[in-house]
Amino acid sequence: MIIRGGGLGASSRMDGHQCAIFPANGANTPVEIFESDTPLIVAERGLVAESGGAGRMRGGLGRKMVIRVPDDEFGPQFPVTVAVQAGRFRYPPEGLFSGGQGSKAQFVRNRQPADPSGLTLCEGGDVIEFHSAGGGGYGNPFERDAEAVESTS
Repeated sequence: MIIRGGGLGASSRMDGHQCAIFPANGANTPVEIFESDTPLIVAERGLVAESGGAGRMRGGLGRKMVIRVPDDEFGPQFPVTVAVQAGRFRYPPEGLFSGGQGSKAQFVRNRQPADPSGLTLCEGGDVIEFHSAGGGGYGNPFERDAEAVESTS
């Protein structure tokens, strides 16, 4: 089971946090532990660029994770079951007071949209890609501090 939070919405005082699991107390499991506890390989993990909603305060960025089911002699017995616990696949996080929407979450299997609501049965060589949602922005984006616009963090 993959539990993934997305970017938090911005507040009137600060940008939203990146990749938070809120209000639950979830962990950001390191790749090495994930790979040692599951039969899966993490091909990529990072922040989803521009997934946070625009605003005077920007919404937090979501996270991208790409996993591959090995199909070699060290691979698992098939099928491998993958489940995702996350939200915002249908409706993007809304912004407040003219802030922009965050991006919707995405769940993809072998480059095709997949159903995140149930169990996904995977075979060797399958690639699962998950993008968590970005947070909504707060306030008019044209009021954002110029230095904050140029900042990538």
